[in-house]
Amino acid sequence: MIDRPKEIQTLQAGRAFAALAVLFYHAEITLGLPKYIGHEIVPAAKAADSGVHFFFVISGFIMAYMHAAEPSSLQSFKEFAWKRARRIFPPLWAALTFALALLFVTNHFTLDAAWLSIASAYFALPQETQPLLAVEWTLSHELLFYSLFAVTLLSKKLGYLAIAAWFGLSLTLGVSGYGTPLQTLFSHYNILFVFGIAAAALLRTGFVRFSAAAVAFGIILRVAAWISVASGKMQSHDLSAVLAFGGADALIVFGLAGCESLYRFSVGKIPKYIGDASYSIYLVHFLFVSAACKLIVVAERFIGIPDVVAYMLVVGIGLAGGVVFYECVERPIMRMTPRSLKRREHLAHSSHSS
Repeated sequence: MIDRPKEIQTLQAGRAFAALAVLFYHAEITLGLPKYIGHEIVPAAKAADSGVHFFFVISGFIMAYMHAAEPSSLQSFKEFAWKRARRIFPPLWAALTFALALLFVTNHFTLDAAWLSIASAYFALPQETQPLLAVEWTLSHELLFYSLFAVTLLSKKLGYLAIAAWFGLSLTLGVSGYGTPLQTLFSHYNILFVFGIAAAALLRTGFVRFSAAAVAFGIILRVAAWISVASGKMQSHDLSAVLAFGGADALIVFGLAGCESLYRFSVGKIPKYIGDASYSIYLVHFLFVSAACKLIVVAERFIGIPDVVAYMLVVGIGLAGGVVFYECVERPIMRMTPRSLKRREHLAHSSHSS
């Protein structure tokens, strides 16, 4: 078993960007609903859902970067499965339970609620509608990718062959958006994970000396794609947008990781912290954004609030809610849950022995 590669701080900052982008997107589209402000406030934020694209590319990169040299074995497979489940499910279950509790408190939960849909949410299964967390559909894609990548830890040839076939089918037969299991299986979004794997492979070559140029070109390409989506020329879930953002983000991720390796710089405490908290921010921000929009409507009955100020208040409340969830829920859960399957088995054995 090889030593785990060091943390790449620039990618933590990348996670911060992705989470904040999705937060800005939801603040824009929610405040723009007729029952709230009812019009656009920050039109550029309409393309900020492309933060999802960045998340997926980073996921593909991290998996390939962390496990490329790891020998294939049943133990590696089991450890990978445990660590991914540990990372995804406990915070998700806490967020879902919190959302369910809010429904009860606000009398929005009825006896004819879709119990099967709610149960599916706890396992991040594909659904046409998300009853509790608006962002959970992305976790279905993550888990699908993890399942395929796990095969590489049993057999690298078979695993990467499966991922290549998945890439080809998602590219040629894929659909836009999300919903049914079949749509999730062959969604265009799945292509983004392979972009991340390609970025990790590129990092292990001599091309790392072109890291700075890759970042610059990637940013230019991403800005161009962002403008196209914000102006309505294409949608974020279209194949053209997925390819544009995927290519741009692969260049940025490769370039940032390469620059950090070459120049040994630090991204700073705040971007790293938001990156650490990005999963919590991503999971629960929409709950707080929705609540903040309702508060804005009530407040405007008494005082005038400029649209931009209202927007920033909603963003701030969404961010604060995610950070509180991270500090009070995710971090304690992660501390209580063994990082390694071996550690978990040791604790179970000790408990039985006593």
